[in-house]
Amino acid sequence: MAEKRVLVQWIGHSDLRALAAASSASRAKKILEAIRSGPSEPDDLGPTKTLLSQQNFDEVRLLTNYNTETNKWFAAWAGHRDNTPFVALRLVDADRLVHLGLAPEAVAYRRD
Repeated sequence: MAEKRVLVQWIGHSDLRALAAASSASRAKKILEAIRSGPSEPDDLGPTKTLLSQQNFDEVRLLTNYNTETNKWFAAWAGHRDNTPFVALRLVDADRLVHLGLAPEAVAYRRD
């Protein structure tokens, strides 16, 4: 039986700066105001989209403290595929991590 590949990833400022650089001016303005930053270079995909473009996962869980609109923009831009469930988790607790088969103490949170 093959193991299920689940990516649990924090959406950080580097991810959102890359999204802003690839977005319309009005969308980029909203994103950059939320993170109080400037955009990344146009060819920078950010860490999450880079990882998703190089590896396949059965499920993607995005840890986030941003609003639903921004999370949807990010999931669409990062390459959400219909056959790969993307879930943006605003509040992640130990029960959800255990449900994914991850021990809470084994999860490393990446912050920019």
